[in-house]
Amino acid sequence: TTRHPRHDVLTVDTSVAHGERTGVLKRLVPEWLKSAELSPFVISYDSAHKSHGGDGALYVMLRNKAPKGYKS
Repeated sequence: TTRHPRHDVLTVDTSVAHGERTGVLKRLVPEWLKSAELSPFVISYDSAHKSHGGDGALYVMLRNKAPKGYKS
């Protein structure tokens, strides 16, 4: 298996409007992570375990540095 040097990130959506969670980050962060600007740095992402925020949070695995040949 190939191991990727990585940084793990946990994002938690605390967006609240009128007393209800809106899930703004939960909806938009995956789109942002798939964007042409960020996708070269993203190894993977997934919903967090219940103890880490469940559906209101995401685990994101990022590369330590830009992939070979990446041009900013």
